[in-house]
Amino acid sequence: MRKGIVLGINVFLWLVTLLLLSVLAIWRRGWTMLESFYFCFITFSTIGFGDYVAFDENEANTFADYFIIFLGVVLGFAATSTVLFSFSSLMEDKSHQTRLLESFRVFKKRLTASKRITVAKALNPREKKEGEELTKTEATVKENK
Repeated sequence: MRKGIVLGINVFLWLVTLLLLSVLAIWRRGWTMLESFYFCFITFSTIGFGDYVAFDENEANTFADYFIIFLGVVLGFAATSTVLFSFSSLMEDKSHQTRLLESFRVFKKRLTASKRITVAKALNPREKKEGEELTKTEATVKENK
């Protein structure tokens, strides 16, 4: 349960990061919100179609422009990798829990199968009448005692 909460928090922070970087792209490039969010999502998911780019070749860029884009890229990739790691960790944990539960069920089935007769006899012993023969199961249980 705890990993699910961590994943939810990470997805929320990732979306906030994408929105903040989208606002930065609106300010820097003059794109619409949809275009800038698309650019951030495609860039940070490492798809990178190239239809939207951070810099134009015809534009004079300053060190501050490059620095802002560098910080945005580092922040965006860090947020994306955190979300992917949280999701992977949650799926791994669920898989481990499923395997553990299944092995417990198999163990329980084996244990109860071997003890079922003994437990049933202990809870409900049946008195034999004179001259009545034991069944094979009852004879086996009697021998094991």
